[in-house]
Amino acid sequence: MMVGRLLADSIERRSGVSLWRQIADKILHAIAIGDFTENAALPPEVALAERYGVNRHTVRNAISALVREGVLRAEQGRGTFVLSRKRLSYP
Repeated sequence: MMVGRLLADSIERRSGVSLWRQIADKILHAIAIGDFTENAALPPEVALAERYGVNRHTVRNAISALVREGVLRAEQGRGTFVLSRKRLSYP
């Protein structure tokens, strides 16, 4: 897992895109390029908030959105993990 790549990009405060959405998109990108594989743990909310210079609740909103989208699962006291993606088989 290359957490460095996930954390390397900063967020744009004046882009017109909400901060939580930008963070969610960065997490999605990290999953898509293989930085986080199935069942991999994400960095703690506090670490992500510190890295991006946002409140922990902003990170929590990003994670909650990805949980609702079926990308992540959050376990209280344990962390946030990448869910497996259903593979489509073609005949």
